[in-house]
Amino acid sequence: MKEGQELKGPNSYERYDKIAIVCQKNYFRLFKLQIFLLSFIAFLSLLPAFSETGIDTIKHSIELILIIVVLSIMTWQYNANYTKGWENARYLAESILSNAWLFVWRCEPFNDDQNASIKFIDLIENLETQIDLKQFISLVPSTKNGIANWMFDFRASDVATKKSKYMRYRLDDQIDWYSTKASFNQRRSTLWFIAGLALMVIGAIFTIGIIIEILPNWSFLGFFTTVSVSISSWIQARRNDELKITYGVTAQELIRFKDKMNLIPAEDELVKLVENIENAISREHKLWLTRLMRFI
Repeated sequence: MKEGQELKGPNSYERYDKIAIVCQKNYFRLFKLQIFLLSFIAFLSLLPAFSETGIDTIKHSIELILIIVVLSIMTWQYNANYTKGWENARYLAESILSNAWLFVWRCEPFNDDQNASIKFIDLIENLETQIDLKQFISLVPSTKNGIANWMFDFRASDVATKKSKYMRYRLDDQIDWYSTKASFNQRRSTLWFIAGLALMVIGAIFTIGIIIEILPNWSFLGFFTTVSVSISSWIQARRNDELKITYGVTAQELIRFKDKMNLIPAEDELVKLVENIENAISREHKLWLTRLMRFI
């Protein structure tokens, strides 16, 4: 469910959602800081040797200090491992939310009204033991594994109301999120590719200018190549190329599910369809978690 959703809870979902957001922001803040500092070091390296030895020494000292700072940030980021916290918390939050909707529809294992709430809480506790978040759990205050009021209200609704609300608060919400993110990653992928390519071309043109002696003998190519590589690293970290495809596919799959739901009136068929929908959404988060493991 997208940030700022109309329905709040379950409590544990809200907590892990916030942990994921904090870890994600911290990860990209550190990454952007590294890129900025490396680009600034490349800019200093671009400058020619100064005639005065003292100024040259100051320049090299600044470069050395900045390299040490970058190495320190890299070490901090490695030890903090915010990517693990980000994805583990996101997977846990979305798993809880998905099961909340299964609870609403009385899907297995929540079909028995007498034990449904206990089974839901037990399931959350089981998920919490499976997903390692010890390092990040203190980022957001603890909450009880309570069941949100809207879950009981939706569960008690008639089939038509439940169907209408599910399509509004779950399907439309997820379709909008995945469609928006697919378009966003498409635009960013194109924009960053053009920017990286343009920088390489500019570096090549400036180097030609040096060869034909119309520009001073500065390390233009090294500077623009470094910035271009930094952009490439940023694209890989954001996974724009990959996500524009996977998010687009997921959005289309959910749209097809919505079309099917519009045609099904019977509750038992709707329950089966909801199970398939939630499995599809969960599969996307499991794939994301699997892809992440390649980088940890």
